[in-house]
Amino acid sequence: SGDEDTASRHADLTGERCVFLQAEKEEFRHNISILGPVEASLYRMGGNYRWQILVKAKTPSSLNSFIKCISSDAVFAKAHAGAKMAVDIDPYFMM
Repeated sequence: SGDEDTASRHADLTGERCVFLQAEKEEFRHNISILGPVEASLYRMGGNYRWQILVKAKTPSSLNSFIKCISSDAVFAKAHAGAKMAVDIDPYFMM
């Protein structure tokens, strides 16, 4: 987002949603770890403020299922209109 406060709010809500989903579903409780949200190393790029959340999983299938749940949540998506979310599986570089 181009507005710092809006970006921070979206990051916080996304982090809260991740933690809620982890606690809500048995398959995620012991298989998923969530770190963040934190400001990205390159916090402002191209006029947008960036945050990151690291989601670690014991198995690729758990991670894929978790990401699908987050990205397919219509209410969650509507609340984040105007913000972009990118998913990088096995990031090579965290900047």
